[in-house]
Amino acid sequence: MKTLLESKSGQYSINTLGAVAIAFVVAAIVFGIGAVILSDVGNEVGDTATNKYVCGINGTYAYNATCNGSEGIDTISGWLPTIGLIIAAAIVIGVVVGSLAGRA
Repeated sequence: MKTLLESKSGQYSINTLGAVAIAFVVAAIVFGIGAVILSDVGNEVGDTATNKYVCGINGTYAYNATCNGSEGIDTISGWLPTIGLIIAAAIVIGVVVGSLAGRA
C-alpha cells in the first residue's frame, strides 16, 4: 500500500495554479454579473424610487424573488476571499508535499 507521500493523487503543482486562478476569477465574474442582473430586474418589478416595497415584507412575489436572489449572491460573494485563501493554502501545501515526496 502506498503512503501519502508516495501517491501523487490529489497533489497540486505549479501547473495547476493557472487553471485554479481562472476558475476563481470566472466564478467572481459570474457572481458580479448575476448581482447586476438581479438588481436591474428588482428595479423593474419594484418601485424603488419611492421605496414602496421592502424585501420580504410587502413586495410582490417577483420583487421578493429578486431580492432573495440578490441576498444569496451577496452572501456567496462575501465568502470569495475565504475561498481564495483556502485555494491558495491548498496549492502551497500541495507543492510542499510534492517537493518532499520528490526527495524521499
